[in-house]
Amino acid sequence: MEQQKKDAYAWPGGYPLCYVAEYLVICPDCVNDPESDFYDADSTPQINWEDSALFCDCCSERIESAYAEDDAE
Repeated sequence: MEQQKKDAYAWPGGYPLCYVAEYLVICPDCVNDPESDFYDADSTPQINWEDSALFCDCCSERIESAYAEDDAE
């Protein structure tokens, strides 16, 4: 059975999500990538409210925040 794709944004609200698995923060792209070590991991969705310096522990890409995007630029 194929895993259901995990959301990149919360609904309602459209807030950007990241996932916490094994004390690591994972971006939606990595948690949905079958080649990722975290594809089948038990992960919890979290909204990144204000951390403009939050990076994925899998791919090292910055994870979008809901309210601190002006600080990131």
